[in-house]
Amino acid sequence: MEVISRKLCDLYITLIGKPYPREKPDIIQDVSCQADGDWRSFQDFNWSDPCYWLKKTAAYIGATGVSVDQWLKEYTGSVEALRLIDMEIFERAKKRFEAALELGHLELRSDYIDMLYEKAGLHHALDDPAGAVRESTEAVRVMRELIASSASLDNTLKLCHLLNDNAKTLVKAGRAYESFTSFDLAAQLLKNIKPGIKYKNEVLKRQFAVYYSKAVTLNNIRECNKAIKVFNEAERVLAQIDFPADTRKEKSCLLNYYKTISLTEIDRFNQAIALGDQTIK
Repeated sequence: MEVISRKLCDLYITLIGKPYPREKPDIIQDVSCQADGDWRSFQDFNWSDPCYWLKKTAAYIGATGVSVDQWLKEYTGSVEALRLIDMEIFERAKKRFEAALELGHLELRSDYIDMLYEKAGLHHALDDPAGAVRESTEAVRVMRELIASSASLDNTLKLCHLLNDNAKTLVKAGRAYESFTSFDLAAQLLKNIKPGIKYKNEVLKRQFAVYYSKAVTLNNIRECNKAIKVFNEAERVLAQIDFPADTRKEKSCLLNYYKTISLTEIDRFNQAIALGDQTIK
């Protein structure tokens, strides 16, 4: 929140030519840290001990046991070294899943999808966007296969999450224009869901995530008129979500920050100033 407020005040100076005139409210500065030795998280990504996925497949491919001692003894060194060891185990686990699925153990598809999702996060951590795209795209493909044989609301929501993640992964890989296929498919699937009261909030949260990510992507490639339309959709959905007040405020501020940038880019300065002022307050 403090970062957003500071950036909007800087934008105010750019537009008006003088400092923001009112005193900013006190905000506790956001703190983000990663504990020493915690190598299995990176930005928004987290992954399990990959030995878990090795063990998942043991009974399906005739393995009598899974020996991981040779890897565990090597779990020392830099964060990057530890992540590379994890990647070696993930690669072995992926081959085991593929072998089990080839043998007809389709009940493993859901676990395989989860493993691919985690592995994609590790590729991000290792600065390998192409690998992340490959695994994310494969997760979407298998999820669509699963839905074709076992359709359910939970599976559809999971597919929408995977599609949104796939789109963001494409963006990180410098393939922003390709991302809109996944963004739009996720948005359409969510629009078609008739969730009832029980799942309404969950569906709305997914919709907001898709609209927000798409709008930010459009803003970043300077498709600002399109971005503003999608930001407006995100605002409409956000207003319907049952969020705690602090969470709603945080998401609204982030949305308004990027929307202010889009308004500035298309010379709608008065609206940009008003929205920035509203957000800072």
